Amino acid sequence: MPASTITVRLTDEVREKLETIAKSMDRSRSYLIQQAVEDLIRQYDWQLREIEAGIKDAREGKFIEHDALLKYWSAKV
Repeated sequence: MPASTITVRLTDEVREKLETIAKSMDRSRSYLIQQAVEDLIRQYDWQLREIEAGIKDAREGKFIEHDALLKYWSAKV
């Protein structure tokens, strides 16, 4: 897949930590940044899907009663 170049400004501290991680993994800084951005996008997409599903359920009247929710979470602790 073709790639494009972007510029990212990092503090010296973050750049140094990124360099250390990259060296320890035998990877480039660009590779790690690419992976981090992909992870962020996956997380955002998942979160957005879950929010949309929750809104859909709410519009359809699919709720859990407050007491039932408290009982459910109390059992998990």
